[in-house]
Order: sequence, then C-alpha cells, then structure tokens
Amino acid sequence: MVACSNRDRVREQECVPLVGESGSGKTTLGNLILGLERRDLGDDSWDKIGII
Repeated sequence: MVACSNRDRVREQECVPLVGESGSGKTTLGNLILGLERRDLGDDSWDKIGII
C-alpha cells in the first residue's frame, strides 16, 4: 500500500488516495481510521509518523 505526499500531515477535509494491490490493507486501514476495527498488535505508523 502506498500513500505518497511531500509533507507529513494531511489537512482536515483533505482527501489522500490509498493505492495498492489486493490484500495490501487499504480496507483495513480505512476501518481502523473510522474506528470500525481495533488494532490488537502491530504498528500504527508510517515512516516513523503515527497515522492513527
């Protein structure tokens, strides 16, 4: 899964596309952000920046 940006913040009401192969975690990430799923282990950061 890839989210490309030249900055480390997503502004309020800004849309950022998540692109990746089938099974790469796009839906799971969306569910985590929306609070529909809870992480039970693993990391919630990208490039050492917290994302959730």
